[in-house]
Amino acid sequence: MLIAWFSFKPQGIGPGKGGPGEARAFHPKNGGTGPMSILVSGDDNGTVVMLAPTGPAEGWEFEATRLLSLKGTVGSAVVADLDGDGWAEVVVPHYSGNNLGVYTFAPALENGLTPASGN
Repeated sequence: MLIAWFSFKPQGIGPGKGGPGEARAFHPKNGGTGPMSILVSGDDNGTVVMLAPTGPAEGWEFEATRLLSLKGTVGSAVVADLDGDGWAEVVVPHYSGNNLGVYTFAPALENGLTPASGN
């Protein structure tokens, strides 16, 4: 049974090029209940995608949303409440850009991932 579909096409061709990278299950808000969201690093695809549940856990139905689209390779994203505010932050290593992005699910914009303050 197919539960969600998102195409991860690498930006380049060659040995070691591929996508997607790792997947991590999480709740955007600490103490969340019910089905968890899934965060997928696109690796050489340069994206970070979230699969958000659209129904009960038994249904295994998700909606895929591209949260980030960067030029080059992104590493495995890490999800944790880094600042203790009860909302998950996502840390994304951008190898090709030689930097690290920190984003939050805190309700600053109420519609997905936003850059964490101070970045």
